[in-house]
Amino acid sequence: MIVLSESTEQIEPSASASENKLMTEAAQLLGCKVYYIPRDFERCGTAENALWHIPNYPKATLGIWIGYIPEFERYQTIYYAALAKGIKKTTQYSFRTPNSIRV
Repeated sequence: MIVLSESTEQIEPSASASENKLMTEAAQLLGCKVYYIPRDFERCGTAENALWHIPNYPKATLGIWIGYIPEFERYQTIYYAALAKGIKKTTQYSFRTPNSIRV
């Protein structure tokens, strides 16, 4: 299983940040491959650039997102960028694809 985590030391301390850090550490202890992703595209510009360090997986691999509840557009772009790398992604809260989310 692949984990996309927004848990970094650069985030202001909060209950959510602590929870994200603990979930990321638990995933690592369970043997999941963890890749860190930025909370926004300010420095990298696009979802594809945010995932540049993640290799392409030839076989579909399940992935989860540990992080903050994103805006729909961010979720959608990360979802499709991960999917293009062979990661069938879900969030920590649901198993929905962007097309099944009702706003």
